[in-house]
Amino acid sequence: MAMDITYTIEIQYTTGDSFSSSEETGKVGYCWIKLEQAKKALDDIEAHYKCYQDTEGYHRKNKDCWKKAAWSTKTDNWKFTVLVEDDDGNRTVKLDAFWVGYFETLNEASVVSEGLTRRF
Repeated sequence: MAMDITYTIEIQYTTGDSFSSSEETGKVGYCWIKLEQAKKALDDIEAHYKCYQDTEGYHRKNKDCWKKAAWSTKTDNWKFTVLVEDDDGNRTVKLDAFWVGYFETLNEASVVSEGLTRRF
């Protein structure tokens, strides 16, 4: 039986509605064995969110930033999914961008250890 330390990404974000808001924390729902791959995914999430901010609101800076980005699904729904690499470097993992929306604001994202995971 092998044991590996696994890593995931934790997102701290604000969500709410027209009348209230709250601070929430969530994890992306995927774990990496290789820390470097988790860090790359974190970079992709940061780039995705920056592009999202650049395409929204009154101060649109670069409305086409998603069209050639490696993390982009290249579809009209690109805002809600981040495409990241797995441990082998294949860009096949689709992360639900739950921190994106009309009332959502990404406050912080970080790679966190999930501890030891058994594999066989």
